[in-house]
Amino acid sequence: MVVYQPPFTISAEAINLIAEISAQIERYAIHLEQNDGLHLRKVNRIKTIHSSLAIAGNTLNENQVRDIIDGKNVVAPQQQVWTVGACWTKSIKHYSRTKESLYRTK
Repeated sequence: MVVYQPPFTISAEAINLIAEISAQIERYAIHLEQNDGLHLRKVNRIKTIHSSLAIAGNTLNENQVRDIIDGKNVVAPQQQVWTVGACWTKSIKHYSRTKESLYRTK
């Protein structure tokens, strides 16, 4: 039986380069997942704020709520616009406190 001999040799340097490339690909994949997670978290918070305020009588639709949060001008009653901004600020503060409490060491 003839043993196949590839036309190259595998060196320690080649193995190190392959490991480094694999590590960079993994870091990039994690970065993409984090960005997706942040986007989904923001979308979820916008929907939650919209739903909560709708129950309380706020007439703004979800797109208007998103525009207010993104800093765009919206034609709507000032009190309703202010309420959306206040809820967004409270949700950010709550998320920050929750995140800090998750990573506290005892």
